[in-house]
Amino acid sequence: MTFSVPLLLWLAGFELPSAQDRTQRYELTISDLRDIYVETIRIGKGYYLKGYRKEAIYFLYRALELDPKNEGVLNDIALLEDYDNPFWKRKKWKSPKDDIAKAFEKDAQSFERALLERYVAEAEKARTQFERGEALARGLLLTALERVGGPFEVDDSGAIQLGEAGALPADISQWLLEEELAEIDGQLWFRDSVLRFLPDQGEVKEVRGKHFYVRVLNSKERAEELLALMEQAYAQYAKHTGQAPIKPIGLFVFPDKGMFQRFCQSSKKLQGLENALGFARRDEGVAISFEQPGLEQVCVHEGAHLFFRMAFAARMPSWYDEGFASFFGQDGTMTYERGKLETGLPMHAGRLGSLLRGWIPLDEFLTADAASFAHDGSGGQTFYAQSWAFYTFLTTTRDRRFKKPFENWESFCLGSSSNETYTRRSMQLFDRLFEDVKPDLEAAVKEWIEKQIQ
Repeated sequence: MTFSVPLLLWLAGFELPSAQDRTQRYELTISDLRDIYVETIRIGKGYYLKGYRKEAIYFLYRALELDPKNEGVLNDIALLEDYDNPFWKRKKWKSPKDDIAKAFEKDAQSFERALLERYVAEAEKARTQFERGEALARGLLLTALERVGGPFEVDDSGAIQLGEAGALPADISQWLLEEELAEIDGQLWFRDSVLRFLPDQGEVKEVRGKHFYVRVLNSKERAEELLALMEQAYAQYAKHTGQAPIKPIGLFVFPDKGMFQRFCQSSKKLQGLENALGFARRDEGVAISFEQPGLEQVCVHEGAHLFFRMAFAARMPSWYDEGFASFFGQDGTMTYERGKLETGLPMHAGRLGSLLRGWIPLDEFLTADAASFAHDGSGGQTFYAQSWAFYTFLTTTRDRRFKKPFENWESFCLGSSSNETYTRRSMQLFDRLFEDVKPDLEAAVKEWIEKQIQ
């Protein structure tokens, strides 16, 4: 990643930040980012005019990040998500063709690069401001480096190189090397939450593929084994959804459960997850687990969560979320033998038999949250199995009583916002669409499960 702005003009005399400054992050105003904002809107409308609704929504949401209260953008998104939704038009939108998909990816990446360059440019302006100028400049620099991620290069003098932008001064480079960057296999990366937790980042082994990168603490051979698995999984996620995230997906595997638990306990956001087998962090784009029997299944399951959350803006109900991930990685639904991954298989008959005996009533199931089962082993097993059953049945059934309303509901949800309001509305819509066949749906899923067991 290179920046086209002259960093050296403002980095000269750049003061070392205090610990308090380093914890702060600043957002730019819409006036600072007007040209990028206008370009983002233009790209979004261009996709809409071509009939590619999800791509248009992606760019409108990027514009909303720059101007959160813009009524025009909010109205445009509402129209796309509601009145212009495939549900209301009673027709399916075509998936993007290869040429459109490539253009979409290029546009998205160009926007990300432009935003990064502008962050650094605005840091230069911030130095001329009064009291907050220095702190704002430092915050913008860290934000830019964090978005780039790495790798960063260091010259013989110890200065960090930023491509065409030149080199950072020695004192700033030293601060970043000590506080904000970590060396992995001879390359420098911005520290995410895992790297900040580790006392010695030099122990991390990393391998990178086309779509995934894997970090472990034991051996590079282990990282390569897991990368081979996840690259295959990525291809199957993409084939199943017809979508793909813009950025690479990460996987970090701790060497044992104890270190994994200490990591979870080190952050308020992660407390309560220490008994999980793994979890996915959308904000950092990384799935986190630990060495354990059946690790491959856990990685494919959590990788599916992360893929979906990075490919779609939608915040789906918990049963759909877990059903999707379990379709790829759950007891019996995947095999990984001799280096070949196969997903979308039937769940183990024993697990399905236990599901029928511990069945969760439909209305309770549809509104349940997987997190509520964190300390309920048998209840959690039932919820995950039932989620797999409903998701797999509804995505494969040919019965038009269920097929058509589910397709309309799913289409509505996948183009919607990632907030709780839309999650509630999605379930209200589900109730309305399935109102006349809800008892039949529950009976049909149970009958389908019994056939899977036979």
